[in-house]
Amino acid sequence: MGVSLSADLCAEPVKFGIDKNSAFLPYFYFKSYIIMRKFAVFTTLIVLIVLGLLFWWRFYFPFGEKGVKAGELNYVVKKGYVFKTWEGRLIQAGYKSLVPGSVQSNEFEFSIIDAAIAEKLRLASGKQVELSYTEYLGSVPWRGNSKYIVDSIISIREMKDPTSSPY
Repeated sequence: MGVSLSADLCAEPVKFGIDKNSAFLPYFYFKSYIIMRKFAVFTTLIVLIVLGLLFWWRFYFPFGEKGVKAGELNYVVKKGYVFKTWEGRLIQAGYKSLVPGSVQSNEFEFSIIDAAIAEKLRLASGKQVELSYTEYLGSVPWRGNSKYIVDSIISIREMKDPTSSPY
């Protein structure tokens, strides 16, 4: 009932249904190489897309939009070694302290992308200003040193004379 094979037919083991002397063997290896190469290219593309999305989310996705800060404009300066960016500082009313028992002025450091806004603020140094800004999760060198980017000026007013009486 059973089929018996003679010893000469099974002299050499057969792997994957392919004989070592088969003409099909180079095609089989070439086909598996192509499949592995496609897998590597596909995996690399997926990793690059995920890294690109993470970079966009970290540095270009607005975390806070249309915030407003008011205070005395301390300075606006264009600085940087490779990327020259506009940076500024606004001194707000009140005090804050990171360390208990110490006093520090409440400062808002920001970057400016638009050169026209930067020039208006540069000429308004020492005045009372209200600025609209967008907050990002991180900063990139070509946009500025701060994660706060000023996008518009709401108002610029002269400082009140502290020696004059409010009455």
